[in-house]
Amino acid sequence: MTKAIALPDGFWVRPAITGDLEAVLQVLIAQEMADFGKPLSDREHLWRSWHAEGFNILTDTWVVGTSSGRIIGYACARGSGRVRIFANVGLLPEYTGRGIGGFLLHCAEMRVQEWVAEAQAGARVTMGASWISERNRRAQRLLNQNGYEKVYSFAHMQLDLNELPAIPVPNDRIVVRPFRPQEDAQACYEADEEIAQDERGHVPLTFEEWRRRKISDTILMFLAWDGNEVAGLVSGETMDDQGWISDTPHGLKPSSF
Repeated sequence: MTKAIALPDGFWVRPAITGDLEAVLQVLIAQEMADFGKPLSDREHLWRSWHAEGFNILTDTWVVGTSSGRIIGYACARGSGRVRIFANVGLLPEYTGRGIGGFLLHCAEMRVQEWVAEAQAGARVTMGASWISERNRRAQRLLNQNGYEKVYSFAHMQLDLNELPAIPVPNDRIVVRPFRPQEDAQACYEADEEIAQDERGHVPLTFEEWRRRKISDTILMFLAWDGNEVAGLVSGETMDDQGWISDTPHGLKPSSF
């Protein structure tokens, strides 16, 4: 756990409020531009994350601001089943090196400690800091010094759509069609849960939990059918001039640290 440190003089901290959305978004985008060279967050996604089931903006977020009122840092904590928990921290690059990132991470850790008691008896509770760029050596050192270990990494891959992609060659056995909420929900749920068994720390969801969390906008959801069984699924969403593809329905697009 990160050592408790005081917030530097001249700064304040409080929970985020919905009126902070634009300011927090600018913090996240500035962090992402420094770390990844492109924005990964957008207004709609941030708003949805603040209104997601099980998330309380008043207890699960923190914003740090200057004496002039400018918000320069943001953190949140969220988790699945209170056993697989993640913290996200964003900070305007010009304010790094002052201990503010460590302070925000500690705030998230203290909140997570309150959730441990809610986990099932005997469950292994873990806390991670997600999407740390290889460029962000300062964040990596902070985490390493406070007991965090790197357990997996991701490669960001993209395709510039200068022209329409090639039409896939039809498969005589596999049929791909758009998701139909009424007819396909149960089969999609069972396939999604089966796929997720290979995901580290997956917490099984009931059908009702899955439907509430993952089935909202289904325009860009497609299922591959092998007879009466779901062989695969894909979900997409748009952000300005970018498209994002997920192998599970409406997986949360991460923010930077």
